[in-house]
Formats: sequence, C-alpha cells, structure tokens
Amino acid sequence: MISGAARNKYQASNIRHQAEGVCFMEISYSCNRFEQATLIAVMMMVLLHAVPVWASPPIDEMKDSTVRILCISANNDMGTGSGFIIGNGKHAVTNWHVVACTAGGGKTGILCGQNCAVKGEVIWKSEKKDLAILKLEQETGKPPVEFAGGDMVEDAETVYALGFPGAADDGQIVGSQSVTQVKISRGIISASVSSQVGTKLYQNDAAINPGNSGGPLFNEYGEVVGINVAKALAAVVVLRPDEVGVPVPTITRVPEGEGIGWAIQADELLSELEKLGIPYNEADETDYIARVWQRYPEMFWGIACSLMLSLLALLFAFTQRGRVMVREAVSKSRAVVSKRFPSESDLRGFKNLVGLRPVVGLRPVLKGITGDFAGSVFEMDEDLLAIGRNPRLCQLVFPGNATDISKRHCILRYDVIKRVFLLEDAWSANGTFLISGEHVRPGTPYMLKPGDRFYLSDPNNLFEVGLEKES
Repeated sequence: MISGAARNKYQASNIRHQAEGVCFMEISYSCNRFEQATLIAVMMMVLLHAVPVWASPPIDEMKDSTVRILCISANNDMGTGSGFIIGNGKHAVTNWHVVACTAGGGKTGILCGQNCAVKGEVIWKSEKKDLAILKLEQETGKPPVEFAGGDMVEDAETVYALGFPGAADDGQIVGSQSVTQVKISRGIISASVSSQVGTKLYQNDAAINPGNSGGPLFNEYGEVVGINVAKALAAVVVLRPDEVGVPVPTITRVPEGEGIGWAIQADELLSELEKLGIPYNEADETDYIARVWQRYPEMFWGIACSLMLSLLALLFAFTQRGRVMVREAVSKSRAVVSKRFPSESDLRGFKNLVGLRPVVGLRPVLKGITGDFAGSVFEMDEDLLAIGRNPRLCQLVFPGNATDISKRHCILRYDVIKRVFLLEDAWSANGTFLISGEHVRPGTPYMLKPGDRFYLSDPNNLFEVGLEKES
C-alpha cells in the first residue's frame, strides 16, 4: 500500500489519466441532474482541450531586439558582429571579442536599420566570459529582451539563433539591404557544458557562423537563454582569385564538426547586470500560465469557448430530452471503457496467442529505497509514470531543490501482458542507471523484472519495481 502523504501526492498528479476513463465506470444510470450536467461539462472540456494549440514564437519581437554591432579600429578597419538590446533600451550586449578594437582606441556602435546607426561605449567587459555591455548615446526605440535562467532550460529544447552572419551578405549574391536584415536559424540544446575557464555554455546545433558572435539565443517563448559565442571551426588554406583573377593561397575557416556551436548561458550575464545595477526582464517559472496566455491569446479564447459550451451543456442537462441523452452517453461511455479493459476470457484467448498473461491479484508498484521517497510505495497502472522535478511534466515529483534531478528525468511504465517494467531515460542531465551501474541510454526502453532496482543520478535516489498483492 502507498503511504499517506505520498499516495495523496501521486493520486493528485495522476487525476487527469483517471478522468479520461476509469471514473466513467463509477457513474450509474441513476445520476441526479447535477451529476448529469457535470458529466457533459467534463466531456466538453476534455474534447476541447484535446485539440492542440499551435503557435509560433514571437519572431518579429525577437528580430526587433537584435542589432548589428560595429567596431571600427584606430586604422579604420571595420569588424562586425551581433548583439541585442537590454534594460531600458539604452544598453546592448555582445561578445567582448566583437568590440575588442576599442581597447586600442577604436570606436563601436550599433546598426539598428537602414540609415540608423547609434554610437556606443563599452562600460563593462570580461575577457574570461567573452562578454561586453555597451551604453548607447541614445535610445533606439527597440524593445529590450526578456531572459530565461538556466533552471528553465533543458536538453533537447528548441532554440533560435539570431544575428548577422557575414557570409549571408555576399554582395555577389544578395543586395545591400541584407546587411540590416536579421538572420534566423533553429536548433536544439545539445548539452550544458563549461569552458576551460569555467564559463557556463550551451552546446547547440543552431547554425551560427562568423558574424553571429554576440547575438541572442532565444527559446520558443522568445526569451534569451544564451549569447552566441563560437562554433567548431578549423583554419584551412584555399585558393582564391585576387584582383586580376590569379589564384592565391588564402587562409579561411571551415566547420570542424557537424552542428556544434556554443552560447554563453544567460546566467553569466545576469549576475553582472545585478552588480552594475542595469535593469533587465527575467521570466518567472511560477508565472508560466500568464506567459503562455500573453504569447498565445488564442489559447485564452479556446478556454473561454470551452466555458461557454460547458454552460450550455449544464442548461441542456436540465431538460427532459437532455437527461435522456445523458443516460445514453453514460451507457456508451461505460461500453467504451469496458472495451479498454480486457476481460478474463479475452486474456485467456490472448495467452493462447503469445503465451503470456497478467498475474491476477497482483498490482505493479514502484518503491522508494533511498532519497526523498525512501519507504514510499507508489501504485502503477497501464499509463506511464514520469519522474522529475517539474509538476507539469511528471506524476512523481521531486522537490525543487533536488538539482541533480532533471525536470523530466525518466519514464517508467508497466507492460501488463509481458509482466515487465520498461524504463526510459528522458535525456536527463545526470543520467538514469540500472543497479549494475549501466547507463540507461536516452530514448531507449530498458526491461526490468519485478525486484530490479534503478537510480537517478546517483544511488542516493534508488528505486525498486515489483508486484504486490491487491488488498
């Protein structure tokens, strides 16, 4: 049996799965009017919320916050890179190596559009982090970005790199207007790593190239999670024609690896903005619903429509014809649910086909051996059990301060026919392991027999799967 507090926590997080099917088995034909109305309202809500809401990231806002950085050296050589607006609109961020010419008397500024350039001054730099903050002579009217801290970023999350790669401005192919057009590439977070000097980085496979340096790396909500800084490049010698067409050896850089680039994690910048007293906007994970509604207003209208239809359903259930239709709907629902759960005769027939059948009178359980859930026993069913720190993504939820556990660390489910458990790592940061120490490869189901054990990150988070007699 599951212990009291642990049972309540698990059952509350699993209520959505129960509401889809099992609860219908408990509704009798003698429902009163309130129960009938509630049933129709729930059915309408489930149908409406089963329709996915598709929305794109706020690309226009992301582009509007991205600027081209210029650095003109003392001998009038010009270099360019990318950056973005922060604070009250009078500051910009880029890589230090983009504006390093200022150390030798050069000047810097931003190109904010056709015939729009604003001078800037480097007010803070860090060679170790390869970051610099510019104070602009005047406001550009461009919106400052919003940041998302490292605790809101996960491996395999979709990201967008914005900036001005120099190769995209090839005058032999495109016109001069390309110079002020923000270029966008998409990829995923491949890993969270650190540089040789300890700066936190995101490895990602978004296409970044020389010129993208200092540009923002956005998530799907339009929030900056990193600052693009480098790509795996190698210097090679190629033959290129000179002014008169004679091939001459020229050193250039080409990709050394496929889809390997790095962005400095936003946290490395935010700590410096705090010290400098420069204001910035940061997303709040606890305000997740408000953020989604702000970005995707169509979701709000979907919920509003569902409430209106639910109200109509309530009114409909109080008519005589409505009560008759409710009874018919309940009857059909019971029939559907009955089909979802095989009978003993069905199982016997299935046994003849595959030689396997569930163990009658036993139920699958997950036992906590060490860690936060030591001594707890969790009942399982045919649905998957996601384990991690994020209550929106998981049914078994670790405390928020358990930073060695990913937001969605692993997935466990029980095969009622084969009488085995299937364990799958959900691309966690610190890994999922069998008791033997074998690493569970992400996205690959591993078969566990009753009595087998596994752990998350380290043996201090140890679990055991098993079968127990039903009470």
